[in-house]
Amino acid sequence: MSRKPKQFLTPEDVEKLKAVAYGIFPNQSDLAAELLDQVMIPSAKAASAKKFIDENNPVGLVKAKEDAIREEWDRDAICALLIKSDKAVVKALKLLLSKQTVEEQDHYITTEANGQGFTQFDAEFYTAMAKVTMERGLSPKQIGALRKLNKAGRPSIGKYWRQIQDEIVIQKLAA
Repeated sequence: MSRKPKQFLTPEDVEKLKAVAYGIFPNQSDLAAELLDQVMIPSAKAASAKKFIDENNPVGLVKAKEDAIREEWDRDAICALLIKSDKAVVKALKLLLSKQTVEEQDHYITTEANGQGFTQFDAEFYTAMAKVTMERGLSPKQIGALRKLNKAGRPSIGKYWRQIQDEIVIQKLAA
C-alpha cells in the first residue's frame, strides 16, 4: 500500500478544522492546536489556530473575566471592605453561615472538612453571631469583634476572604 504524499491544507480547510477543533476541545486549545499541527498545518497556521480557539472560546473568555474579578477583589480589597463596611461584614457572615451544613448550623460546630463555612475553631462564635444577625442584627460591639485585626492587620472575618471572593466572582459573572 502506497502512502499519499503529504499536502498542506487550504485556508478553507484550516477554517473548517478550527471550527471542528473548537467544538471538540473547547477547554483544550493547546491540544486542538497540536492536532491541527499534526494534520499538516504549518506551525505558523497552528499557532494562528490556537490563537483563534483561545479568542473565540467562551470558556476561555469566562475564565479571563473570572481572573480579572479575582485580581480586582483580592485579599487586601476584601479585607479593606470588611474594615469599612458594616453591611459587608453582615453579608459575609450570612454567606459563611449558609456554607455550613444544617447539622453544623444547628450544633454550632464544624464537622465536615470541606473548606466551606467556618473553621472548627470559629464555628461556635461565628455561628452564634450569624444567628443573632438574622434575629435582630449586630451591635457595634459585635461588629467590632468580627473586625478585630489580627497580627497582619486584617479583620478576623477576613480569614475567609477566599470564600467571599468566590461569591463575588459568582455574583459578578451572573450579572
